[in-house]
Amino acid sequence: MKFGNLLLILLALSAKESGYWLHALPSANLGTMLDHTTLSAGGFSRHSTINDIIRRSLATAHVPAVLEPINLARSDGKIPDGMTLIPWRLGRSLLWDATCVDTLAASHIQANSSMVGAAATSAEQAKRSKYEKQDSR
Repeated sequence: MKFGNLLLILLALSAKESGYWLHALPSANLGTMLDHTTLSAGGFSRHSTINDIIRRSLATAHVPAVLEPINLARSDGKIPDGMTLIPWRLGRSLLWDATCVDTLAASHIQANSSMVGAAATSAEQAKRSKYEKQDSR
């Protein structure tokens, strides 16, 4: 293992949030059960799993939602990951667009080795600027 990767791992482990996943209740219904199917190479991608957890969590709260609503394409043809079917706030449906960042990707190693969460922060800023125009609608 390269020194940069080891430093990145140590910095990530030092963040107070790094152990929060230990407090998640294992539940097959919520998708937080880590079994052999979830961890296998043929399992769902992280992105699909996160979107499914969000949709099922909303359903548990009796808020119907759909994944990849086809009638909401942006000007570039991309669609959000999901949408509630009932108004959420100010008469608008809740939309979500999940992002999964690979913190060990070569493009993130340098930034992550100097600041914990740099890849996630960068992805968050990119996502916010991407939706600034839609937020004003």
